[in-house]
Amino acid sequence: MRDPFFAVLRLQSPGGDADALAGLLVRILRVDSGDFVGRSGDTVLGYLEGARPSDLEGLLKRVDEQWSAQQGPPLEAEVLGFPSDAETLYERLGLTTA
Repeated sequence: MRDPFFAVLRLQSPGGDADALAGLLVRILRVDSGDFVGRSGDTVLGYLEGARPSDLEGLLKRVDEQWSAQQGPPLEAEVLGFPSDAETLYERLGLTTA
């Protein structure tokens, strides 16, 4: 059995509307198929089951284009994969390992 893998997309738009950005991400991600969108302060997080960071180039482009079309300020994005970026992912999310 293979270990699970997933990617987490962290988005911020300093000076932008985080609720609007989260709404945009909900419309773009496959939330009906198990992806999740959430917020932590002004950061919008997307959890993409079965995705690797290298898979998200097209997704990031769509998010950026649609956010720009809504007149949103520039995006700051970080993509982290599990298990490859596990330590950084735990740190960014304030998690510890047992």
